[in-house]
Amino acid sequence: MSAKHNSAPNSIFRNQGKDTKFVVEIPDKTDLSRERDNERRTFSPKLYQSLPHLLKEPLERLNDPIEKEVFLIGALGVISGILPNVRGFYDQQYYFPNLYIYLIAPYGSGKGGFKLARDLAKTIHQNRRDEAKKDLNRYKVENKEYKAGNKDEEPAPPKNYMLFLPANNSKSGITQLLNENEGKGILFETEGDTLSDTLKSDHGNFTDLLNKSFHHEPVTLFRRTGEEYQEIEKPQLSVVLSSTFDQYKKLIPTIQNGLFSRFIHYTLKPVAEFRNVFDKSKRSYPEYFAKCKFRSI
Repeated sequence: MSAKHNSAPNSIFRNQGKDTKFVVEIPDKTDLSRERDNERRTFSPKLYQSLPHLLKEPLERLNDPIEKEVFLIGALGVISGILPNVRGFYDQQYYFPNLYIYLIAPYGSGKGGFKLARDLAKTIHQNRRDEAKKDLNRYKVENKEYKAGNKDEEPAPPKNYMLFLPANNSKSGITQLLNENEGKGILFETEGDTLSDTLKSDHGNFTDLLNKSFHHEPVTLFRRTGEEYQEIEKPQLSVVLSSTFDQYKKLIPTIQNGLFSRFIHYTLKPVAEFRNVFDKSKRSYPEYFAKCKFRSI
């Protein structure tokens, strides 16, 4: 069925108790019988070819169009957290490239490629964890010498160096981790429930920290125990999440929620076709992405 511009019907909507008419203009030769909402659109192959090798090479490894799509969405969020030397001036202040990204997809829609994006910065995270272990071992040796009376000065407690910060955390815990990592980190969770359940707890609600970090606003914390004061002047936090729509509503129930406007939302629409989960070509994915060695700039 086609509709012409001059045949568009008038419609009525209610506005504060009054009827208001407006004209719906439909372009000439528009096919209204086509079920556009049921179509599955993926990114153009030309887009992938124009990307830098940091993204182009791993994308060439993925065969399924949906896997490519969700991997790219997740990768943009991860890479935004490892570009500390990049910034831009906007609205009276400098902003860093950190993004808040949320992939919304139903079960069985093929969002498995999303978790592969985390591996892009896995080497950076592991290097920091190794550094933290060395720091801990040093602390144990020096603390033992201090208690034995061989050192006059008590050693400084070790720091928890990492890139990927656990979302299952308390407000004081996430603040401390950011403080020990120069205010930088990535929250990456493939199940949004992990973060939403944390934010509902009495000691885990750090929604204000997420809101402030998006604009690099100062985050402060004071602990009465030990009278410890922590201040992160310009937090640089990236948040990369995925979940079903029902899980999403637990974290962001309304558009009035402060987190809604801070996230880039990408909804993955499922297809009715069978996905071959036994595809042998995908067996190389874990080994390949585990060897990805992208360094922080």
